[in-house]
Amino acid sequence: MLISTILPHQVGLPVHEGVLLMNIDDSAASSDDEVPLNPPPSTFPLPSLQPKYDTSELAFIAVNTFAKPYGYALTRKRSKTTKKGVMKTVRLGCDRGRRYIGHTREERIRKTSTLANQCPFSMSVRLDLQSDTWYLTVEDETHNHLPSPGITHPVHRRLEYPRDIYNIRGRLIREYLNGRTPIQALMEELPKGGNWIFKYEVDEQHHITALFCMHRTSLAMLKHHPWVISMDCTYKTNRFGLPMLDIVGFTPTGATFHVALAFIQDEKQETYTVILRCLAEAYDSLGLAYPRTILTDKEKALINAIRQVFRLTNIMVCLWHINMNIMKKARPLLGDQIAIARRDNISTRPMTKAQMDKELRQMVDTGWKKMLQGWNRIVYADSVSAFQTSWTWFQAQYSDPIFLPILQYIEDEWLNDCPEQFLHIHTAHYLHLHESATSRTESAHWLLKRELQSSTNDLLVVLQSFERALNRHYADI
Repeated sequence: MLISTILPHQVGLPVHEGVLLMNIDDSAASSDDEVPLNPPPSTFPLPSLQPKYDTSELAFIAVNTFAKPYGYALTRKRSKTTKKGVMKTVRLGCDRGRRYIGHTREERIRKTSTLANQCPFSMSVRLDLQSDTWYLTVEDETHNHLPSPGITHPVHRRLEYPRDIYNIRGRLIREYLNGRTPIQALMEELPKGGNWIFKYEVDEQHHITALFCMHRTSLAMLKHHPWVISMDCTYKTNRFGLPMLDIVGFTPTGATFHVALAFIQDEKQETYTVILRCLAEAYDSLGLAYPRTILTDKEKALINAIRQVFRLTNIMVCLWHINMNIMKKARPLLGDQIAIARRDNISTRPMTKAQMDKELRQMVDTGWKKMLQGWNRIVYADSVSAFQTSWTWFQAQYSDPIFLPILQYIEDEWLNDCPEQFLHIHTAHYLHLHESATSRTESAHWLLKRELQSSTNDLLVVLQSFERALNRHYADI
């Protein structure tokens, strides 16, 4: 994360009433005046408690940015989470609030000192679960020390380095843009080397609504391996919040390569259709037949767009996601069944609540593994009769009324709606290079996003970063 340091007087942050004991200046790091070792309790100005923050990290940075000119700094002390593991409170304390504890009972030859003096100041960053924003509260606003220059606080020193990097990076970007907008520079500069192909669509206000990008390395790979591709959206790649459709190809030897990238304003069928037509034009320009199989998640808008553009292409739905969706429905039902059985057969063995919960989780895990084995018998049945036999057996195994919702879900959502997209009796006739899940597509997401380091860049910086990753990946293949 790139941090921009802003002083309170620059943004007009209101402060609570407090006593500013001295004007802090880093040049005044040393003084000949004697400072009392234990000054009386005092208060420093506090940041406003009104603002809301998107993350606890942003709140932490804002508080320390405010505190620096007033001679103090805050560090994280501890945190609390909800029962579901969601962070809800981060307790902050003065960085002078630590208590020095020696690690040896032996008398030290060299006398050491510490700035920690058990300062009682304490405040918290708390999550508002309704608005999903963070706010500040103060528990104890007193300090037992005098203000000190920012250079004496490690937290403030860490905040300054990203600011220097941010300034240098900003200057280099401005020089590169030379008065152009990032999108203008993207369209003018990146195609100059002949490495990129861009196609885009604009709305009535001339805003880009869909941007299709294809790299020269992608063309080289696609020319030899056009048969099986996968599509999946990833997020948090750019400052505009645009979803990125990542299109990935597979080779018969098990390698993965990027076919194309597309930034889209929404995930509607019309938008997907625009991007897929651009992909079809790339196939046409290379004289290639359209892909034999496309692997994706069960996203209706994307699947309908594929059917519209690539009419003869087989569509396969990620089997891993199917299993995960079934598991989310099944595990609560398995837990309910086990809980009912427990009530009917009360154990004489004394157990604590923690032991009972642990045993329940283990029993649910075992029950899910057994259910998954039965489900796999259905998925991988090699004939229609074997499929029907497996499905009948599965229904008999889970004939308890408590499992009626999961049986209904499997039948309506998968077996009746799209059996040809994942059942082996259908996919065995497709060319899919043994790919049945989008996990390698998600690995391809990671390969690109690792190069970004930030999700707040414009599309020019994003594609420049992606180009480095694509070139390295192509060299490795």
